[in-house]
Amino acid sequence: GELPKPLQPKLLRVLQEQEIRRMRGTKQIPVKVRVLAATNIDLTEAVAAGRFRRDLYERLKPLHIQLPALRERREDIPALAQYFLKKENNASNQKVVNINPEVLSLFDAYSWPGNIRELEGVIGRAVLLAEEGEILPSHLPSDVRMPQTHALPLADATAVANPNVSEYLVLPFPMGTTLKEIEKSAILTTLARENGNKSKTAAVLGISRVTLDTKLHTYNGEA
Repeated sequence: GELPKPLQPKLLRVLQEQEIRRMRGTKQIPVKVRVLAATNIDLTEAVAAGRFRRDLYERLKPLHIQLPALRERREDIPALAQYFLKKENNASNQKVVNINPEVLSLFDAYSWPGNIRELEGVIGRAVLLAEEGEILPSHLPSDVRMPQTHALPLADATAVANPNVSEYLVLPFPMGTTLKEIEKSAILTTLARENGNKSKTAAVLGISRVTLDTKLHTYNGEA
């Protein structure tokens, strides 16, 4: 659905003529393939808006399968989570054997705007943090762990009531603290808690290892 407009006629030609030509080549090569295409955009809308060729759409359309969003088939989440758990264990040589029932309840309550890819990413992060045993709520990103909460404004070490969760959140930064200072404190505190393990620190904070290294380099320059 996001194939650039100049490339769309090239794909259409392959589907129609069943031939390809190698880059810088001059000879047409016959191919016999079956194309499986997927998109998360509305192609009928894209065709109407002129972003996607109608003739290519008709070529791809004969067997059309509408796959509901993950939030519309929550009964599949436990099986998918177990599949991704096994996959991540094999990929990272970890031994996380179980997903806590409370985690599955949180998964069921979450809206999953990123669909299956987001679920896979959440499981991958949790496996890295859990190392062994089982995935617990503490191993999940905050937006999955607390899907109904909202960010609160900075306060002067004041307990602020959050009506959505019926509990109190203490914000430990004094009035006037900059976002940069808060970010630095969060990164260095997490790094210390993870015993200097940068990979775990990046996973907990939800940032890439490259971003973490860049920020730590900046902090060292400020010292």
